[in-house]
Amino acid sequence: MEDEPGPPSVWDKVLRANKQAREGGTFKVSALAIPQTLSPEAAMEQRFGPFADLLLGKYRLETDELSRLRLLLALKEAGDQVTEKLKRNAGGDYRPDPEAERFPSV
Repeated sequence: MEDEPGPPSVWDKVLRANKQAREGGTFKVSALAIPQTLSPEAAMEQRFGPFADLLLGKYRLETDELSRLRLLLALKEAGDQVTEKLKRNAGGDYRPDPEAERFPSV
């Protein structure tokens, strides 16, 4: 999405949704937009669980509950990092992300 990141406001919404998932709260979680109150853990699972499942499945890994929560938190932090970069791209700043080097090669 670097080539066509859209407007910065899109990335602001993503950052807010990530923050809300980390804090928990009331969400519209169904196709019928029925609000539900979720704990931070449940909100993180809802927002980042599918990404975790894809990643774990790709490498055929299983986790315990604590390790999964740590993975969800890491996915949130990495998601925020890439979102901030795409927001900069949307504003015309295409410099490489200096924080990208924090990730080891798999």
